Amino acid sequence: MMADESEAVEVSEMLFVLGKLMRGSISGKEQEITMARELENCVYYLKLSKLRFEALEYSVTCDIDASSLVCPRFILQPLVENSIHHGISRTRSAGIVRVHVYRQGDLVFIDVEDNGKGISPDRLEEIRDAMENGNGLKQEQGGIGLCNVHHRLQIYFGGRSGLSLYSMQNHNRPKRWEQKSRAVLLCRRSNS
Repeated sequence: MMADESEAVEVSEMLFVLGKLMRGSISGKEQEITMARELENCVYYLKLSKLRFEALEYSVTCDIDASSLVCPRFILQPLVENSIHHGISRTRSAGIVRVHVYRQGDLVFIDVEDNGKGISPDRLEEIRDAMENGNGLKQEQGGIGLCNVHHRLQIYFGGRSGLSLYSMQNHNRPKRWEQKSRAVLLCRRSNS
């Protein structure tokens, strides 16, 4: 009987988080939201992912007033999804995802890091080339979401903005951060 109760609580929590995530994705027609709402949606996605991958650990930190920064919708979730799907889910060790938002001058940086397996140098070059030159990627290989985020950031914030992708493949150091996505935003204040 106790197992049924704990499963019911877990299912209830999963449905609550999924509902919040879905509400964030379908509510309103606005193409931009505050960074605070974007971070909130990111946390819901991470909570849902943790229910699927129990060994997943995560942290989300923000050193800016996230309610005053407006950004395009869905710039964080594809980065986190990439970390989990391509980095962490393919390893046997506990996965860690770190999201950190901070400001340096007129730029806001969003770092998404994981301790997954990393990206091979050849594949990393393919993704970077696609982001910079618009060269197509095959959907089954991934990277399309990263390219989409990069181009939307550049359109919204201008040429100094975009996404940078780094990877360090070193399986002998499991605590080392293997993959890092960095989104660079030029600051825009909210209209409210």
